[in-house]
Amino acid sequence: MRNLNQLQFGDNQSYLLKVIEPWDENLVTWNTQPEYTFQNLVSIPTSTNNNQSYPDINVTLSVQDMITNPSSNYGWLLRLVTEELYKSMVFASSDNPVPEWRPTLTVIYKDCHLPIAQFNYTIQFPKVNFFDSSSSATAWYWSFGDGYYSTVQNPVHEYDSIGKYIACLEVTDSCGSAHYCDTIYYCHSPDTYFVYTIDDQFASFRDSSNDAISWFWDFGDGFFSNLRNPAHYFNDPGHFLVCLTSSTCYSQTYCDSIIVNAIGISELEQDQVKVYPNPAHEKIVIELQNSSGIRDIWITISDVNGIILRNEMIDNHAYHSQIEIDISMLKPGFYCLKLISGNLIFTKGLIIQR
Repeated sequence: MRNLNQLQFGDNQSYLLKVIEPWDENLVTWNTQPEYTFQNLVSIPTSTNNNQSYPDINVTLSVQDMITNPSSNYGWLLRLVTEELYKSMVFASSDNPVPEWRPTLTVIYKDCHLPIAQFNYTIQFPKVNFFDSSSSATAWYWSFGDGYYSTVQNPVHEYDSIGKYIACLEVTDSCGSAHYCDTIYYCHSPDTYFVYTIDDQFASFRDSSNDAISWFWDFGDGFFSNLRNPAHYFNDPGHFLVCLTSSTCYSQTYCDSIIVNAIGISELEQDQVKVYPNPAHEKIVIELQNSSGIRDIWITISDVNGIILRNEMIDNHAYHSQIEIDISMLKPGFYCLKLISGNLIFTKGLIIQR
């Protein structure tokens, strides 16, 4: 190629752009020039003299795009970066009478594989650390899904608010480019948990999840709720598996088994059950007198507010007449110990000291 710029002045830096619609060299004018794209543009630097040649313009990416999308391949358009009067960049055409001035496209074949785009990320709130794991990439372009971008290989980003974001990475090497996107869940874990109190067949539930924004309760008896702290009446006594699913920008589920007693349940006699030591330190022993008629036992320990802190079932094959309960995780204070077996119930105050 040869620059035939004469009797003109000004910065003539130019772009070589891909044309994306048909055109006719005998009909095209300034006002009827075809559509073009800036994708994979080639920059041609400002000429330094009036008869300058550009023997090595790299159009590899543009040609690859033409091969990939042949239906939009209509050659190139030469355009000044800043189009002003007296600026020009003039090249000889393919039918110029001087053969050595005619542009020539040189194709170099090589064993080439497109890169594979891939990344992973970790969240150390409020920062998100992105790690490129692409193959053979030499350039990176990140779009974080919130209007911000980066060209760093392994960027760190902070989002303005919690939520789901689609982050994308485009990588490039000498053979071309590749693209990969993933959903970023930018929030704390909900750490789903709940506590409850029971009065006969009426239960009150309290959500203890972390920063949850929605809740779904399954009471295990065919009824549900989406309130944060619901109350529920169980029509029948029994054991129920209650599950709470709470959500931040993703969901977690926690379940607990609760016991609903029938109104008018019979109390075990105090001399049938011994609990010692009381006050207790690390463990308590529950000793059953005449336990032949006692089936599986549900043991609960609740605080003075009625919140159940320990709830477990002891199989009647797992004990003879004594049951040991570890209470080392409970703080010093006053508690209510409750034993339930069938339609029998036993309650006793419990003091824990350290």
